Amino acid sequence: MGLDTTHGAWHGSYSSFGTWRTEVAKQAGFPPLYEMYGYGGNRFWDDYLTHPLYELLNHSDCDGEIKWEDCKIIADGLLEILDKMPNDFPFSLRKKTKQFIDGCMLAYNSKENLEFQ
Repeated sequence: MGLDTTHGAWHGSYSSFGTWRTEVAKQAGFPPLYEMYGYGGNRFWDDYLTHPLYELLNHSDCDGEIKWEDCKIIADGLLEILDKMPNDFPFSLRKKTKQFIDGCMLAYNSKENLEFQ
């Protein structure tokens, strides 16, 4: 079983989602996710609460939702790093980023929360 979100933002394995979020964090200037609370580390998110990608990176990968208002903020944050995202093996992280941007914008424009299932 894999991870799905509404609005077509993500469809794939949990491990692929983890790989993608790790690269998103790296390109956005976050510390390595394995150091962060919730990813096995003990570093708290306090310094990143206002970062546009905070809600995405500090969100459960298996349930819950992201408020539609936050989807635009996340999409804008992902647009800033889109060209930095790898476009090769094991899968195109750039393509997955664009897909997530599109899903966030669909949720935002529909005024519907992005749900993780």
